[in-house]
Amino acid sequence: MMRSLYSGVAGLKTHQTKMDVIGNNIANVNTVGFKASSVSFQDVLYQTSQKATGSNAETGAGGTNAKQIGLGTTVASINTNITAQGSAQSTNNPYDLMLNGDSFFIVNKGGINYFTKVGAFTTDDAGFLVTYNGEQVMGWQVDPDNPKQIRKDTVSPLQLDSPQNKYSSPEATVAAFVSGNIDKTDSDFETDGKFMNVTIYDKKGYSYNLKMQVKQDPGVADKNEYTVSIADITDAKNQSILTGGVTATLGANTKLIYNADTGAFTSVGGGDALTLQISDDEFENVEIDFSSTTMYSTSGKSTIKLNRGDTEGIGGGRKVGTLSNVSINTDGKIYGVYDN
Repeated sequence: MMRSLYSGVAGLKTHQTKMDVIGNNIANVNTVGFKASSVSFQDVLYQTSQKATGSNAETGAGGTNAKQIGLGTTVASINTNITAQGSAQSTNNPYDLMLNGDSFFIVNKGGINYFTKVGAFTTDDAGFLVTYNGEQVMGWQVDPDNPKQIRKDTVSPLQLDSPQNKYSSPEATVAAFVSGNIDKTDSDFETDGKFMNVTIYDKKGYSYNLKMQVKQDPGVADKNEYTVSIADITDAKNQSILTGGVTATLGANTKLIYNADTGAFTSVGGGDALTLQISDDEFENVEIDFSSTTMYSTSGKSTIKLNRGDTEGIGGGRKVGTLSNVSINTDGKIYGVYDN
């Protein structure tokens, strides 16, 4: 009788273990990186009260099985698939990451690297990417000799807000383009012509307003030729920089010509662009492309506009940038977003 009670108790105890595991799974349903466990049972050793016998040809008796009494059950194993991929959840935090597949993040604590599935990260006061327990997140760095490449060698701490990452260097403007249409009957051409303005930057990131004038050539009967000139270049305080010997030129030939019959762009200065040259070493030469403009009839209104950068937005220059945000793309590359 006592043996049967012990067997029943063994079953209760093992099922209690299963309930404990299930309860733990439920308790951690919102724990980041948690992997659920499952319980496997097995029966325990049997007590043999009679051994098995083989068949006897002489007596014609058949064999008999052993008489064994089971003594209950026990937990065989508690299994956790730590490499399994978890479910995705949006948090709107750029530092909350999830791994696809059976990979792990590498974190470092006390000089020792560990592996984890938990991708809930933040930054500390020194700008390092860390876990909420303070372990530093490890990764590959940018190759200093080739900033477009990742140097895949020994992992090291990822310092997002490092001194060299706080700012983005300025760039001088080297390209601009004119878009829109010139209507030769526009009344503005009867007075001062059309003015266009655009912001340009010098090598140190200081901004200036470039003001250009397009004036109709009165000596052309079809009114399809224009003269392009620099009206002024002013600084952030609206003070002209074309003083004290500083000059700005567009070259010897500044004629803007359209096809008199079709209104299509023909040339400016004999080509597609004029080159702005400022006699100050802080500036780069700026190539100004006019090939996107036309000369069609638009009821006397012209829409020409001066745009910074080329038609693909390259070469427009920029001021000094301050790190304002960080984004991490799907292959793990970290990008800084700057306000310039």
